[in-house]
Amino acid sequence: QSGDTTTIQVDLPQELLDVPNGEYELEISLNIENLQTPVISDRVSISYYTKATYIEALQSINRNETALTLYFPDNNVNYLIPITRIIPYTRTPLRSTIDNLVSGPKKTLGLLNDSPVPTIQKLNLNRRIANVYLPKDIGIYEEYSSSARIAVESFVNSLGSINEVDAVQFYFDNKIINDGFHGRVMNEPIYPSTTPKLYVGYITNTNRILLTPISLDTDNITIDDLFNGLKHSSNLLPYNYTLQPTVPEEVKLLNYNIEDTNLQLKLNDAFITAYADNPDNRNLMIESILYTLTSLKDITSVEFQVEGFTTNVSEEILINQPITPSPYINPEQ
Repeated sequence: QSGDTTTIQVDLPQELLDVPNGEYELEISLNIENLQTPVISDRVSISYYTKATYIEALQSINRNETALTLYFPDNNVNYLIPITRIIPYTRTPLRSTIDNLVSGPKKTLGLLNDSPVPTIQKLNLNRRIANVYLPKDIGIYEEYSSSARIAVESFVNSLGSINEVDAVQFYFDNKIINDGFHGRVMNEPIYPSTTPKLYVGYITNTNRILLTPISLDTDNITIDDLFNGLKHSSNLLPYNYTLQPTVPEEVKLLNYNIEDTNLQLKLNDAFITAYADNPDNRNLMIESILYTLTSLKDITSVEFQVEGFTTNVSEEILINQPITPSPYINPEQ
């Protein structure tokens, strides 16, 4: 009736909109038949933030321990995530890596619990090539392209993280064949990808946030592109509720310089105050930048420099000193 007021309440959870953490403006347009003038609301500000736990990379392990880097898929089987699993010291890291891949990730990670790889028959190392012997029939890893891709990359990246391994050669029924794993080239060793990568946040089913490397299909990418690719506005990646950017929009890369293999980043002072009340997100941001930029060829360390600051201003952020990424990324714990 004329003069009546209608109140409409709408619940818009972050998962429904499938957007990453951040500030948004919502404008509502009502589609009503026979309405002379469209009804459009004022813009409403919405802030989304999913709390997730980030655990920094380990800086060292004990002498009686071995750290394995195991690549497990995300829950949508789109990306592979490196997980550091600490086991008692072993003299057989190749076999231990395969056995631990087959056992899958711990449930506390919130990832798929299944093995990402088929069972192997035997394994050896010759001239820095890990030889993986498979049966002729590898089941779903031959039938489905996504399973095949994940298996090959999990084998290659996990074994390739061992210092003594450069590449992986696959054998089927004790023979090298032209193609396998759903049509992939198998007649020569496969090396881990060396293309630049964006290390971004992936939120799991148990609200762990894990640094996830996503390869960029080009070598012709600039340092500015990589840095800004860690922001939602870059459009380099399909950021959403589970795949999160790591650098706030207000943090700016002003300039950079390369000395030998050290990359010096000149940043605005928003870098110091970003996530000041959230240590997990701050650590995620720092390590995301560090791992991303050292994925570039010939860059082994990153030095954060902030305009207006000449010394180390806080224990949380180390500035004006080269930082080398730890090999112990995403501790499983």
